[in-house]
Amino acid sequence: MKKGNISAKDINRVFTFCKVKITDQMLKNMLAIDRLVFNDLSKYTIKSQEYIQNIGTYRGNIKIPGVYIWTPLSTGDMYVGSSSKLGYFNGTHKPVGKFIPFLQLEGLSKFKLEIIPLKENYFVNQELALEQYYLLHPEYNLNTLRIVNDFSGARSKAL
Repeated sequence: MKKGNISAKDINRVFTFCKVKITDQMLKNMLAIDRLVFNDLSKYTIKSQEYIQNIGTYRGNIKIPGVYIWTPLSTGDMYVGSSSKLGYFNGTHKPVGKFIPFLQLEGLSKFKLEIIPLKENYFVNQELALEQYYLLHPEYNLNTLRIVNDFSGARSKAL
């Protein structure tokens, strides 16, 4: 499936269980948002001015929702997720699925991170709609779930 073949209608079909709906124009606008790209990752990346100004801090009051795409430099495989707190830098996640064990084995420096910050014209669950768009693409093969997690905003639960 090519990126151009996925529409808002496809995403809305996946989301029939909830009250989230997007339009093709909303999807087009989200896909046009500039990405932050971090090539030289380390535990200090989240302390960089670029990161703090655009994303905020893990424990701070400002937390910008967004979609993040992790790409191992050695394979080109991809993992997509969404959050307002990007916590993979502290290494405390349980080694479940494909991505986290791979990240723990390889280390941050072996990955590229792209973040799509959703600051302007934000609508509720926008990050989940954009994440679902990417999950419908086969190149995001480090994701074990192909549908976004629980919409509650609380601890994630597989649907």
